Amino acid sequence: MTTDIPRVEIWDENDAKKYNDEAMVVDCSNGTVNQLRKQPWWNPSTLTILDFGCGPGLVTVNLAKEIAEVDGQHESMRIVGVDNSSAMVQLCNEKLLHSGAGNLSTAITIETNDGSDLHSKVPNGMEFGLVFSAYVLLHISDDNIPIVVRNLTNRTRSNGGRLCLFEFRKTDRTHETFAKFFSDDKHDGEEHHGDGHHHHDGEDHGSHHHHEWVDIDNICDQLNSTGVFNNIERDEYVVESKYDNHNYILDCI
Repeated sequence: MTTDIPRVEIWDENDAKKYNDEAMVVDCSNGTVNQLRKQPWWNPSTLTILDFGCGPGLVTVNLAKEIAEVDGQHESMRIVGVDNSSAMVQLCNEKLLHSGAGNLSTAITIETNDGSDLHSKVPNGMEFGLVFSAYVLLHISDDNIPIVVRNLTNRTRSNGGRLCLFEFRKTDRTHETFAKFFSDDKHDGEEHHGDGHHHHDGEDHGSHHHHEWVDIDNICDQLNSTGVFNNIERDEYVVESKYDNHNYILDCI
């Protein structure tokens, strides 16, 4: 889906709840949280955070709760999740409210999947100390990935902001994981199409793209071409669970 094509809502409330409970999604989200917490710069008492493609808030809510524990009286916005699914955003906001972190966190529906409307949607045009996305670029068309990279970079605070991208590594193990996940991923007799979305009535909305992985080298080149980041570090880790998978984290400052 590009910015000149109207957003088509292909998630509903039930889809969002099912996605929230998917074992692979939960495990990957927990892996993202754990990796962020391991970073030497992680400081929940000071960071302002943007979660691009927050979904039902599996990462957003965990981080918001941690921030609330160390800075519960803070009244300004500290973490913002954005997603182009209103059903996902609604569920994320419900969870944030119940977590007790609603005074410093929110989720917002954007109209595009490339982040072109982030500036107008994010409260007060906020810039963030940490902008991250977790397993989002694999849902973006190749032509739009550079646009996403640029738009996320623009929301990163100029004086020391950081961009972190989490994606799957191209390995045989990851391929096997996806094959198993997609073979298991059937609800109510309807098969998902590798992207977590239902395509109702046999209609291909043309609004969603899916890879098993993205070209990390190409993304690094795009990040370098922005001229914004002094250093781009690539790390690898494994999420061990029912669906073992191999992952990258790109840490850009």
